[in-house]
Amino acid sequence: MSFNHVPCFGHVLNTGVTNAFSLQPVKYCTENAVKVRSVFHYSSKMKRALLNEQTNLDLPPLVPPSSSDTRWWSLLLCLNFLYTHNEALKKILICTKHQQMLPTFNQLKLIERILHIMDPLKQLGEALASETKVTISGLWPVYEQLKLNLNKTENIIHNSIQSANLETDSVQLFDNTEDIHFDKNILLEESSTFFSQINYDTEEDGDTDETLNIELSQALNHVELLITDTIFEKLSKRYFENFKTKQLIQLASFLDPRYKAYCLNDCDLSIIKQLLIEELKKSGDQSGEINKNKSLSSKKKRYSGIALFLSKNVPSESTLNDQNIFEAEIEKYIQIPKADLDSDSLAWWKIYKSEFPNLSLLSRKYLCIQGTSVPCERLFSYGGNVITDKRTSLSAEHAEQLIFLSKNSHMIVNS
Repeated sequence: MSFNHVPCFGHVLNTGVTNAFSLQPVKYCTENAVKVRSVFHYSSKMKRALLNEQTNLDLPPLVPPSSSDTRWWSLLLCLNFLYTHNEALKKILICTKHQQMLPTFNQLKLIERILHIMDPLKQLGEALASETKVTISGLWPVYEQLKLNLNKTENIIHNSIQSANLETDSVQLFDNTEDIHFDKNILLEESSTFFSQINYDTEEDGDTDETLNIELSQALNHVELLITDTIFEKLSKRYFENFKTKQLIQLASFLDPRYKAYCLNDCDLSIIKQLLIEELKKSGDQSGEINKNKSLSSKKKRYSGIALFLSKNVPSESTLNDQNIFEAEIEKYIQIPKADLDSDSLAWWKIYKSEFPNLSLLSRKYLCIQGTSVPCERLFSYGGNVITDKRTSLSAEHAEQLIFLSKNSHMIVNS
C-alpha cells in the first residue's frame, strides 16, 4: 500500500489556534488573564477576599485556573474565569497595584468573541484525542464544517460593516466592502489602528457616542476575522492545496457510511467515483477476489468468420461487465441512507459486506488510517512507564513485548 502523507489534523489545528493566540490584542488579553492567577495563588488573604465576593455575587467558588504554553485550551479557562468573574475581580483589584490586570470594557467584548470562536474548537480537539474512531474519513467533513463556519463569520462581518457605513458618515474601516474575502495582508497593515481601539475603555453609562460604538464593533469584527483566517490558513494549506492529500481524505470519507458524498461537490464526487472504479479494476486484476458477481468462466472466447474480424476493435464483454458492476455498486451505495454519525463504520461494513462485496474490500484498506498521531504519541507514554530508570537493561525485543502487553492488556480474557 502506498499512501500520500496525511499530516496530523490535531497538530495542524493546534498550530493554527496557537498562531491566533499570538495576535497582539488576543495576546494582551491572555497575558493579563494568566497574571491574575499569580495574584491569588500566592496570597491567602486575596483568596479569602475572592471567595467572599463570589459568595456575595452568587458565583461558583472557583480559583483562577493555571495555564500551559503547550496547551492552548488552558488559556480558554483563564479567559473564561476573567470574563465570568469580572465583577468579583473588579471589587478586589480596583484599589490595589494589580488594577492594570483588570480587563477594560473593550477587552471584555474581545474576550467574549474569542470564547465564542474557540469553545467549539476545544470540543473538536477533545474529540480528536480519541484513539478508536478518529480516522482520515472524518477529516474532510470536519474541514468543510470549519470552512462553512468561517464563511458565516465573514458574511456576518461584511453585513455589519456595510450596515454601519450606510447608517453613519464615519470613515470605513475596510476599504473594499464589496468583497467578503478580505486580504489578510491589508488587515495586518491596518492592525495598529484597530488594535489600539481594543485597549481603551468605552463608557458604560449609556451616553457613549454612537460613532465610537460603531468603530468598536468594526474593530472587534476585524480581530475576529483575523483569528478565524489565521486558524483556517494552516488547515487549508495542508488539506485543500495539497491535491493528493485532498483526494485521499475525500475517498476515505466517501467509503465511510456516515458521510458518503457529504461535503463533496459534483466535480469531486465524479473524480472519486472514477478513482474507485480504477482501483477496483486494479485490485481485481491482482487478487482475483474483486467482483464475485461476474461469470466464473475466465477462458477467452474464440471467434471465427466475420465475428473474428469485428472482435478486434470491440471491447471484451468482461471489461464492460466489470465497469457496469462497479458503477452500479457505487450508485447503490450512494442511494441507501447514511449511517448514524455516532455509529461504528467498520461494524456497518461488516453487516453490508455481502451487499457491497467490492467496496467493502476497499473500506478495510482506507478506514484503518488514523487521522491524528495521538495513538502513536501515547505509545511513548506507555514506553516511559515500562522502560524506567531501574529497567534500563531491557533488550529492544523484550521492551517491545512489554509495551505491547501493556497497551493491549484490556483484550486479554481472564481464565
